[in-house]
Amino acid sequence: MRIGIDCRVLSEKGHAGIAQYTKHLVEHLLKHDTENDYVLFLSELLYTEDDCPQNVEQKLCKSSIPFWSSHVVFSRLVNSSNLNVFHSPSGMLPFFLKIKSIITIHDLFLIEHPEWFNGKTWFVRKIFIPYSIKKADTIISVSEATKNSLTRLFPRVESKIKVVHEGVVIKQLEYAKDEFSLKYNHLKEKEIILFVGTIEPRKNLLVLLDAFEVLRNKRSEVQLVIAGKVGVKSETTVKRIQNTEGVFYAGYISEEEKRYLFDIARVFAWPSLAEGFGLPPLEAMCAGVSVVASDCVTTREILGNDCLYSDPKDPVAFSSALGSALTIPEQQKGVPERCVLLSWDNTAKKTQKIYFLYDQKRRA
Repeated sequence: MRIGIDCRVLSEKGHAGIAQYTKHLVEHLLKHDTENDYVLFLSELLYTEDDCPQNVEQKLCKSSIPFWSSHVVFSRLVNSSNLNVFHSPSGMLPFFLKIKSIITIHDLFLIEHPEWFNGKTWFVRKIFIPYSIKKADTIISVSEATKNSLTRLFPRVESKIKVVHEGVVIKQLEYAKDEFSLKYNHLKEKEIILFVGTIEPRKNLLVLLDAFEVLRNKRSEVQLVIAGKVGVKSETTVKRIQNTEGVFYAGYISEEEKRYLFDIARVFAWPSLAEGFGLPPLEAMCAGVSVVASDCVTTREILGNDCLYSDPKDPVAFSSALGSALTIPEQQKGVPERCVLLSWDNTAKKTQKIYFLYDQKRRA
């Protein structure tokens, strides 16, 4: 069986949600499957000639003229690759695709909350996303919450939706403490509250900053560390971060630095207004960090009963929850069972079963 996967997102700087999903999914698919062939469509080579797995073929698709490259040229490349099925982890399909296809839908906030984005999204919101959802033969939804959004906005596609949760990396990354200790040396002996994620409206950081100031009036030793790249419509939030005492902005961080921050943090704060899945708080839980999360449908689905919940629109209530989390003794923290259930191994195996629906030999 030949399976094509669109991996062009991996060339983008600062791997965020979809790039992380694509990276880990491909890594774990190849870890478990040596029988089938994988064709990876890339903007830059992922493997050298020496380290490329035997069942992997890399095809480059450079983007020089936006629409022409992304739709006409890319469709020709995919259509001519003799695939059983093509998977787009980003949820977008080229317009002239002629083979069976699978897309992953992470969320539909571009349609549900266009006010969270800049004004250059009309084409994607009105044309590209609806086309891809209707065109795809199977839709992978990363959560039941996202599936509910899909069926509400596109009721005719319900029969082709399959829920496959994202995964979390359970093994501990090795890193050199000295590499990061200098950067965070001023935080020694502080009670650190950590946020990791893109700075954008739906992450609701203004409420977190309000809650932090309320808490800091009671506990002067508390420190807030915010890590992540700056997204759209974030100017007000960035200024507030810069002007709030006790807040340190770490910028975009590597996986190793994130692991270091999990090791020194007392609490992970997740005030997000909405998520398709919400990986960072799950990662924090798996690292043994107490989590305070916004009380919304997706966080309840993904995090279960292993964290504290609070109203994301009430800074005082969120501050109180942060204070409660800081009182949890270190020895009572542990890795919840759901971190094992929501592993990338399970995600890859469930995704592979969907691929096999398009294998004529298995269906015969």
